[in-house]
Amino acid sequence: MLKQLRRFERTSKILILGFVALMAVSLVLFFRPNSGSNQVETTKSTEVLATVAGDDVTVGDLAQLKAQYMQMLGGQMSLAQLGGDQRLLDGLIRDRVVVAEANRLSLGASEAEVSERIFKQYSDASGKFLFTDAAGKPDFQKYKDSVTATRGDWQKFEHSVAASIAREKLEAFVTASVRVSEDEVREDYKRRNMT
Repeated sequence: MLKQLRRFERTSKILILGFVALMAVSLVLFFRPNSGSNQVETTKSTEVLATVAGDDVTVGDLAQLKAQYMQMLGGQMSLAQLGGDQRLLDGLIRDRVVVAEANRLSLGASEAEVSERIFKQYSDASGKFLFTDAAGKPDFQKYKDSVTATRGDWQKFEHSVAASIAREKLEAFVTASVRVSEDEVREDYKRRNMT
């Protein structure tokens, strides 16, 4: 066959170019990255990375945290400069441990405290809740739709507000028992700065 192709030099060039074109077209059609219809958006993934006191840390939680950091940084820094996925995951686990300890000490947030915090967060300067109906009464469906659009899931948002309140209560509990006299502060200052 090669002997015959040598005789038909022009035909062999056309065959080779045709073969190259066929390969290029097949690569474009069959090997497109991210073209699978079975891929799940990572912010909605429920694959569990860690479990702390029955509370799961999922791929979706990590992806949402990464998206929040990227939005805050505005492309000025990469996540690798902040420590990457492992550091973010460690932070999520640490937050879950703190909340679990706060709940163990009965310092968790009540529904009333969560509602009060959300009302403060979504109120205008006059203290009026932003999501109201025509009669001026709170419209919780508008609130849920807005939070879902901006944060992904309103239930997770309310859970994060409760976790924030629990962290604040635990911090206050721990620091309330710490007492340092003025003399101890002065001694520590002298020890650190005079030697």
